[in-house]
This record gives sequence, C-alpha cells and structure tokens, in this order.
Amino acid sequence: MKNFMKRAMAAVAATAVLFALAAGCRVEPDGGASTAKEGTLEPAATTPISFETSTSAESNGGNNIYSFYYHIKPDGIYRINLEDEKETKISNDIFSEIIVQDDWVYFRSDGMLCRMDHLGKTEIISDDYCYNIIVHENFIYYNNKSGVYKIETDGTNKSTLSNAECYSLAMCDEFLFFFDYYIPENYYFDMDPWNIGKLYRMDMNGENVYDTGMIGTHLNSYDDQIFFTNYQDGIFYAMNPVTFEKSNLLDDSPELHGVLEQVTFFDGFIYLVNGFSLKKVDFNNNNVIVLDPSLGRVDFVNILNDYVYFVIYWGEEGLGNEGLYKVKTDGTNLECLTSDISDVYPNR
Repeated sequence: MKNFMKRAMAAVAATAVLFALAAGCRVEPDGGASTAKEGTLEPAATTPISFETSTSAESNGGNNIYSFYYHIKPDGIYRINLEDEKETKISNDIFSEIIVQDDWVYFRSDGMLCRMDHLGKTEIISDDYCYNIIVHENFIYYNNKSGVYKIETDGTNKSTLSNAECYSLAMCDEFLFFFDYYIPENYYFDMDPWNIGKLYRMDMNGENVYDTGMIGTHLNSYDDQIFFTNYQDGIFYAMNPVTFEKSNLLDDSPELHGVLEQVTFFDGFIYLVNGFSLKKVDFNNNNVIVLDPSLGRVDFVNILNDYVYFVIYWGEEGLGNEGLYKVKTDGTNLECLTSDISDVYPNR
C-alpha cells in the first residue's frame, strides 16, 4: 500500500487540471445537445493555473503562457488574470470541476457543459445537464441520469455511449467506469442511496461494456487505479482497472472510521468527508488532518488555489454554523464566506 502511494505521489504532475466531486442540488432543466455557442454568463473572479497556447489571436503565432488565479465566492467560481488582474466569473456552480486544456478551461454552469478561452469568451458546448466532466484528447465525456455521452470539444458530433442512469463517471487506463443506479436490498445502512449503483467498465467509444460485479458509490480514479466505496461493508477500495483486483485503501488509517463520503484526490492527497468531518489523508505517512473543527454536517465543494471549500448545511444545535467556508489545505486560515446557504443552494 505504501509503495502504491509513493507511486501516486511521484505521478502528480504540474498540470492545470483540478478535480472535484459534483455534489449539492440536482435540479435538472430540460434540454438537448447543441454545438458550441457563445454563452451569456455574466463577467464579474486561487495555486495559479497556467497554460500554453499558440493559437489565440493574442499570441502572435508564438507560445504564450497565460496564468490565472481561481477562487470561489458564494455565487460562483471566479478567475483572475495575474497579468492585468482582470476578474471574470467562470461558473455559477461552485461544485463544478475546473479542467484546463490547451486554450480553454472547461466547466459546468447552471448544469450545462461550457468552456472559456483565455480572453474570457464563454461557449456552451452542450445544454444537456451534466454531473461529471472528463476532457480527453479532442473529446469530452459527461454523464447524467439519462446516460453517458461523448462530444467533441467544439460541441459537435455528440454520441450516446450508454443509457445507464449514471450519477458517477471516471476514466482510467483508457477505459470509462460508471455506476448504473441500483439499490440492492441490503446495502450498508449508512451509505447515501442517491449515488449507489452497479459498477461497469466500457471502452472509450462505448463498446465492450463489462459488469465488474461491484456495487458501490463514490467513484474516483487516480494513478491508474479505480476507487469506490463498497456497498456491503462501507470500505473504500482501490481496484485494478483491468484485473479488478481490489485492496482496502484505508487499512493503515485507524483514525478513519465509518462511511466515507465525497472522496476526491488532489495533489497527492485524498480529501473526504468522514464522521461529519472534512479530512485530508496523506498515505505516505498515514497522517490524517481534520480540516473543519466539527462545525456540523459537511458538504465538500471544491479545491482551488490551495484552499478547500465546503458547506456546513446542518450546524450543531444552537451554534448557527451553517454557511460556506474555506480553509487552507494545511488546515489553517478557516474563514466563513457566507452564513446564508441559500446563496450556495439557490434551489434548496
């Protein structure tokens, strides 16, 4: 296990791709796919994220580096250009992944799949509602309760890969893994039934769909491994994407107990909700850091610019702790951004 985590730590590249779990309200609008078109997201915006481009009109045919600073406010995700300090609103959805590739940043806003260039121009790639976003080569893969889809990054050539009722999607070793919504008769009593399902693997083109025989939730991928929580015992497993051999990832961490929720990987660490606490786990030395001081029921939001964002939506009785918070990844500088969770969950 320790060797695995050492490989995982060494494999973390200085790439500008941030991952976060989609969580919170799931109110879905009607809508179908469309080619990319200019959006109407209101311009307004934290490790700087840089990317290289040779295609923009501002690059004069050369390779320019553009650096941006991302952070979260109660009404969305914002970006600051470090050169001119211009602030631009990226997304209304603070839970959205922020994925930077080539000249574009890809994200979800109002449930729709969008992208923005370095000049701040926004395009709607698809007005389908989407839960997870995977950008791979020239394609985007996303999912919702009607299926799993593949679309080119410019919004053309959408295809349906699966008709599964899919709330979780991950890519690993040139395969797509997804949960098809399913609640077994006797699932682990503490497990959130919303995201539970049968775990399937398929090729990137939707062919060769294979039932792994696993049922669980909290699907993730990292360092050529698939991770999920098993429905029978609540254990968080690491699984080989080809052989399906699995191991208990947390067997050396006695400080973690009970069901794990909203698990995500970032910069060589695992962030998760466990026992009503937001925790950061370093498997290189088995250290567990509690990032919130037991304020109440936690909803993990996002990780940007070395800050972890989370919501307390069920505060300890009489303490009035509900609100949107941020804390540095080392557990310091805890700050409440707003105590009005209606700003965070407008449809709640």
